[in-house]
Amino acid sequence: MKKITFILSFFILLFNCSKDQEPEVVYESDIIFNTQQQVDDFGKEGYTKVTGAVMIGVDYGNQTSSITNIEGLSTLSSIGSLIISGNTVLSNIEPLSNLKSIDEGLAILGNTALTNINSLKKITYIERLWIFDNSQLTNIDGLENISSNLKLLRIEQNESLENIDGLKNISTISDVNNDSPFAARLEIIGNAKLKNLDGLTNLNSVGGYLDISGNGSITNLNGLKNLSTAGYLRVRWNSNLTNLCGVEPLIKNLPNLDMTIEKNAYNPTKQNLIDGNCSN
Repeated sequence: MKKITFILSFFILLFNCSKDQEPEVVYESDIIFNTQQQVDDFGKEGYTKVTGAVMIGVDYGNQTSSITNIEGLSTLSSIGSLIISGNTVLSNIEPLSNLKSIDEGLAILGNTALTNINSLKKITYIERLWIFDNSQLTNIDGLENISSNLKLLRIEQNESLENIDGLKNISTISDVNNDSPFAARLEIIGNAKLKNLDGLTNLNSVGGYLDISGNGSITNLNGLKNLSTAGYLRVRWNSNLTNLCGVEPLIKNLPNLDMTIEKNAYNPTKQNLIDGNCSN
């Protein structure tokens, strides 16, 4: 009986080790998927890793993609960077739920049927993030496990986006290898239904350019209350913004900070903010 138990335990251990040590199947280059057939053909190879960039769709603004599903990418767990662009009928990216690692950038551009990015929740690190002109996207909750530092963050012209709570674990935006004011920048621009910036509450440092512009539904900047340093501040064209107290600590900490505040519902001067006159 003891012998049988030992043999059974050995085979269970052997099975588990084999399961955990399944070899990677690596695609050593960039790859572009313009058509459904390309996605389907790739899926037959069982790749788990792409060392370069993966592009799903087409160059933004030039044409549109007819890709309807990306089930062929469901085996991927690691890629160099990811661009999802110009897809007009792709409504979900659930097959990317096994993706754990993106070494560099994530760009989601002009996907008119995409309603959520919840399937990206296993990703904990990226360097650059750009989410632009996705008309049905209401939130970015799938990014909530990305933490600490980004080098670039742009959330622009997503007309249905109501919150950016998925950014709650981002603390810094910096690029120590690039001292340009246009590097390490944060831009929240032209998101008509964005109600607040509360998803940035843990943000404490922006190494370069900070731009909050053209967001017609935000009324305050309270989500920036823990921000203590930035390279430049621009707040403009936010038609219902009456409370800028969220950047008062930043201005008091950096009284010589270059800034532009204009064409909002309330436009305090730097001295107004220093004196505590931060809301209308």
